[in-house]
Amino acid sequence: MNIILYTAGAHGKFLKFLFDCHAQGEILKTPFNKNGNSHNHDIIYRDNIEKTFAFDVCYSEQYQTWKKMLNEEKKTYGILWQGLEEFYYVVQSFTDRGGALKDAGIEMIENNLMQYENTYGTEVYITQALKEHFNFDCTKLGQPPRGLLRNYFLSTFFTYFKNVCWIKNEELSKLTCKNYETIKLEQILDYNSLQQFFLKNFDKKLEFKYIHEEFLNNNTPLKQLHKVKDILNAIDKGENLEIVGLNVISEAYILFVLECNYFDIPFLLGDKFFSNTIEFCNYIRYFPNSMKKPNNLFHKYYKHFRRQENLE
Repeated sequence: MNIILYTAGAHGKFLKFLFDCHAQGEILKTPFNKNGNSHNHDIIYRDNIEKTFAFDVCYSEQYQTWKKMLNEEKKTYGILWQGLEEFYYVVQSFTDRGGALKDAGIEMIENNLMQYENTYGTEVYITQALKEHFNFDCTKLGQPPRGLLRNYFLSTFFTYFKNVCWIKNEELSKLTCKNYETIKLEQILDYNSLQQFFLKNFDKKLEFKYIHEEFLNNNTPLKQLHKVKDILNAIDKGENLEIVGLNVISEAYILFVLECNYFDIPFLLGDKFFSNTIEFCNYIRYFPNSMKKPNNLFHKYYKHFRRQENLE
């Protein structure tokens, strides 16, 4: 019996599915919901196979359940991710595919936030945060505008070090329990690396490439990450690239990265986002010197943010 520890959005359910497949010696029924998560696996095989234990340590109930099992002789695997780019990825992932969601969660947030909170299945505090920190009461005003949602996620990135996913990921990286081994998020996203991981831990080879391809094809957060990297690269090189198809979290992350890079230039927008990367380049190049000022959060959290040199 194995235990998997992971933070929300780090594909713990998919890894659990593959562990169960290897334990059974065959590829089990597809675990995917419409939004690409693997949460269907536990429903299909609720009682009739010897399953791997998987705990999302961001949830206190699951975290405490795992703590009670610490003294048992079980092999434990921790899924780790690293840095702000992968933090952005897991924020997208648990927002879009977490909890009881079967459809795309971020699209639901953009169109009907109240429905999202009622559908997710666990506590979600976006409407509460909008009321307390942004003076927007969804119960009275209805669906928040896109620019406001973007700013909510922007604040999430500026305070990343307070986020439960960031904190628990740090804990997993320092864990010293018996029989503990880690696997990186990037390994799960790469078929060859993941296959090598299972070859090392099982005495049988199981071909699961087609399942992994389905996992990647249904992975909207990963596709968004590739878009964001292309856009930031084009801005860095001064190249023109049309900006289409970004969700509100990806828009927020781009603004966060640029504000960290250029430090004195604020990137707070209304509902409309930039339509191409040259607009970003012009915004940066011609921003008035007299209006340049570091974000107040850079001063407040100076240990986490440093000015980068040699940026124009």
